[in-house]
Amino acid sequence: MALTQVQTQMLGTGAVLQVVQGTYSAGQSSTTSATFVSANLTASITPKFATSKIYVSVTTTGYSTAGGNGTFTIYRNSTNLGPSSTYGLGFVNTNALWTSVAMSYLDSPATTSSTAYTVYFLSGSGTIYTNIANSVSVITLMEIAG
Repeated sequence: MALTQVQTQMLGTGAVLQVVQGTYSAGQSSTTSATFVSANLTASITPKFATSKIYVSVTTTGYSTAGGNGTFTIYRNSTNLGPSSTYGLGFVNTNALWTSVAMSYLDSPATTSSTAYTVYFLSGSGTIYTNIANSVSVITLMEIAG
């Protein structure tokens, strides 16, 4: 008899149990807000086990007007995974040049319910843009056995 499916319980700690990816390419978003606003980049995952970790990886683009700066972060549902309400996991200070923004985070959501991860950003000064020049922004979620 052929083995058609490996039992997830037999994979062990550190095994990748599932991968989900979200993309956004519908045009740039901008903000002058000093509080975090959604960048329209999101993905949801339903962990198989409450003990699993979720590895979140984000690649997007950022741009600030001359002299401006901004902060990017990742939210799990309504919780900022960055260190505070004004600090995040990524930063842009580009003096009117666009740049790539990459963030990653290893989360322990302790649930088997559907969980959404969304990129947010804010302005420290000036106007901050994301998803510049018709680029494709990507968020990847990997469930890691705990």
